[in-house]
Amino acid sequence: LCTIQLLHAAGDQDLSGNCSTNEEGRKTGGNAFIQYRSKSMLSKDFEGPVSWVAGPFGDCIRACPGSRLAFGKKKRAFQKREVKCYSLNAEQLDDHKCEHLMKPRKYKRCHCGVLSCPKECSDFDEDDDPSGNSEFGESRDSEFELVGCFPLGAGDVTGETEEAADFKCRDWTDDSAACRSGLPFYRLQTNHDMTPELCFEFCIGAGLDLFGLVGEECRCGASLLNKDVWRMAAPRTTGLLLPLAMQLPDPEVCPVRVYRWIGPFVSGGAVPEHLQMLHVGNTIYVDSIVTGTDISEEQEEDGRIPPELLQKLDAESQQIQKEREASGLPTPLWNRLCDDSDGCLAGYPWIERTTVAPEGMLSEWEQYVIVRYKFD
Repeated sequence: LCTIQLLHAAGDQDLSGNCSTNEEGRKTGGNAFIQYRSKSMLSKDFEGPVSWVAGPFGDCIRACPGSRLAFGKKKRAFQKREVKCYSLNAEQLDDHKCEHLMKPRKYKRCHCGVLSCPKECSDFDEDDDPSGNSEFGESRDSEFELVGCFPLGAGDVTGETEEAADFKCRDWTDDSAACRSGLPFYRLQTNHDMTPELCFEFCIGAGLDLFGLVGEECRCGASLLNKDVWRMAAPRTTGLLLPLAMQLPDPEVCPVRVYRWIGPFVSGGAVPEHLQMLHVGNTIYVDSIVTGTDISEEQEEDGRIPPELLQKLDAESQQIQKEREASGLPTPLWNRLCDDSDGCLAGYPWIERTTVAPEGMLSEWEQYVIVRYKFD
């Protein structure tokens, strides 16, 4: 692992102590840290811009007795998800188009003592092997490939920048042109030579699957497959997308050299969490570009409520308060006692314990606590 500090201005010191040349002469993209992994590399299996996309896992379901996954008397349970092959523009393809890529597992183990399992069981009679718990099997999720060369957009410029977080595309609404040449997130410069590997680590750490080199500048973008960045909806303008139709035929003339992470995407369209190095400032910046609004830290943490819904909830709350006042009912308090005389037995220890593992759970603990509850 190599941690590189991206300097704020020419002449600043590199405090990381690792992988540093401390060259002077260029301003950089602000303070940030990149965790550089030696296993990130350019893929040699290029077959076209395609990726596996794994959906979210479904319910926990028991394997039927006698099925190949029942393993005798052991009652095992699994969760299943869909895994499909897509092109870079989110067109579903036949699975054989992605067969050269690492395919995520369709199954993972689960426990009916932890998750609620239906009464029905499943034979799980498919070719996939669900016996393992690893999400990816062999680790090949740090590979990227060259998409191609693209023209520099009209009005797009390169050069020294004070901060990596460039907000030009936050106010972009033009569908006929690509903001920042189709890579609308960040303009990163360093006091080190910018390489595809370094740019990849920075962008994938922000959850962004596209990245490109514009001279010595690193920029990031998101494809339609990366639904998590686009908030599981269509981008508010196509001007935030890479213009694939404008790819240049001559690789020798390459104003914007674009690469992409090859996947696999998880949870219906997201970069796996173990590849990301997110912090609140990063998510605020990316969401501001995606939504075209100025997002505060409070809004990022609590979520953005649509104005029409907020107005409706406020009106309903006022109406309920008026009805309570008219009927003479007191205003409820958060710390009111429960219906039982002991006031919910606050701080009372859980005394219902057993040394026998509940059904569906592995027998690996000395004791199991039974917590009974109901939805009111």
